[in-house]
Amino acid sequence: MPLPNEYQITHIDGTKLIPLQQIGQHINSLKPHQNDKIVVHCRSGGRSMQFTQLLRQNGFADVRSMAGGILLWNKDINPGGPQY
Repeated sequence: MPLPNEYQITHIDGTKLIPLQQIGQHINSLKPHQNDKIVVHCRSGGRSMQFTQLLRQNGFADVRSMAGGILLWNKDINPGGPQY
């Protein structure tokens, strides 16, 4: 049985899963949101910073990385959420 991925372990409702290594495959589908406010998150913040930079390089203006990632979210906003 495969191990659950991070999104299966815990995620924020309403978010869309796009792994960093697949961003190139999703840039065009994200273009309609190029002028929207976008918040990117990962487990702890490192990958989301890279993702944010790639989106900015592709013309996305209002992109932010969620500091602390899902671990901090589950500590401060969603107490009891999985810490893995």
